[in-house]
Amino acid sequence: MHKLLLLLIISFFSFAAKAQIGEWTPACYYDINNSRICGKIKWDVPARNIFKGTGDHIQFRTADSVKKEKISTDKIKSFVIKTDSFVVSHHPYLKEYPVLKVLLDNPIKLYVNLRVNSTPSTMGAGSYTGTTVTLGYWERYNTRYFYGENPDNITELSRSKFIEIMSKIMADNNGIVQAIKNKEYRYGKIDELVKQYKIFKEHPIE
Repeated sequence: MHKLLLLLIISFFSFAAKAQIGEWTPACYYDINNSRICGKIKWDVPARNIFKGTGDHIQFRTADSVKKEKISTDKIKSFVIKTDSFVVSHHPYLKEYPVLKVLLDNPIKLYVNLRVNSTPSTMGAGSYTGTTVTLGYWERYNTRYFYGENPDNITELSRSKFIEIMSKIMADNNGIVQAIKNKEYRYGKIDELVKQYKIFKEHPIE
């Protein structure tokens, strides 16, 4: 019975992960003074471009009838689209692509940095307007994972450090940690690992 419940939960999260791509979405952002401004946000995942300058931006408007506003990342600290949180990093390594999606908000945080895949795809443009972790990203985007106490003090997660670091990040779940150490999860399956960790955390099975 417990296994059936877990499968149903996983199926629900997988369906939700495909939703809301390509639409203006009710959302909020926090400016550099930590003021919360809400309306509708659309964020286009940046593509690699030799002519691209530093920084990024979001598109914002307070209502459908209002003209959209382009807000650069040097004017915001973070933004939230549905249940997904994004932060702006000031790490020099990410000066061109400073937006990080928060995958896990633990004492040691896990982030992902997204860029549009340069390989042609039938999935459309790289607009991000509200999807949960996992499905969809990995077919469309190039991903780089980072960990640290905050978005300005981060280290890129390497394959060689995967077991060590992910075991520390998920230390509150002994079962998941053991699965990581047994190599049931590998670097290329971080999306599945995060999904499982969140499911067990939100819906523990005794």
